[in-house]
Amino acid sequence: MKKRNYFLFVLFLTVFISACASGKEVDADKEFEEAEQAYAIPEDEELFDLFDEHVEAFNEKDIETYMEAIHPDSPSFEASREHMESLKDINVELEINEIYVEDKDETIANVYIEQDTYFHDAVGKNNRFEATHELRRHGHDWKVYSTSPINQVAIDENGEEVEVSEEDKLLEELENESMEDIEGEYADFIKDIDLSEIEEDLTFHSYEEDMDYGILTFIFSEDLDKQLTVEILADEAGPNVIEDYAYNVESNYGIEGVETSILEQDDNQLIYTVSFPEEMAGYPEHVQVGKAYIDGNNLNALIYTEFEKHELEDDDIDAWVDNLEEIE
Repeated sequence: MKKRNYFLFVLFLTVFISACASGKEVDADKEFEEAEQAYAIPEDEELFDLFDEHVEAFNEKDIETYMEAIHPDSPSFEASREHMESLKDINVELEINEIYVEDKDETIANVYIEQDTYFHDAVGKNNRFEATHELRRHGHDWKVYSTSPINQVAIDENGEEVEVSEEDKLLEELENESMEDIEGEYADFIKDIDLSEIEEDLTFHSYEEDMDYGILTFIFSEDLDKQLTVEILADEAGPNVIEDYAYNVESNYGIEGVETSILEQDDNQLIYTVSFPEEMAGYPEHVQVGKAYIDGNNLNALIYTEFEKHELEDDDIDAWVDNLEEIE
């Protein structure tokens, strides 16, 4: 009896071990299949589905789902979230026009997309954007790692391309620049100048420095033929500096045909006009209203310029004189 029980016990144990071994084989096969699948070259549709879900999440302002398509190691991960946060209250919509896989392997795929963006609240500009997106594996999933722009054009509400003027292109290039972003030895001096008296919309254009001076240039968004220049001449505030500056103005910059007029002058400041009636010595036709003034140890200059004309109406000159007098 004991032998039989022992036999049954051994039989039961053998069956149990066999079952466990069989289960381990199944688990091992499953793991092998998953690993093989994880490193297989993806089907195109798998990659396309990722972008379909990505665009749907964008249009629904589903930030968390949108972010699931971004690779967590992407250098643009946080910027993508911030971008989506900034658009959550804006009526903007994406549409994919064309998509195809450029190349792919087991770990990286490059996908070309042409997409249209429509701002229905008129807070942005409709555009058609072409780019190649690099996708990388993250576990078993594919996610967007980086984007390489190819081209962008303006479109109307019907998706038709809109011809953009050179002026608009320039403004678009400059729209992310700011006076606050300038850096250099004299940048802080220029940032301290209060330009709030100028009511027209100024757009930062450029800043450059050389030994003992810095020059900041603005253009006027509504009229690119208008320009405002701010100059710092470091440690130039000597006792005769205004007088010397006035002499240079009155001597017509040494160019025959240039017309100048001193409007106001004292020991601390000078206000004047200069007119180039035609292109000469490499200068285009233009008219200026300028102010030079002492600021601590520096000599500052503010110059308002209009191109393609050589004179201003008296009221315009008076308005600019008033503006310049208020700027310190």
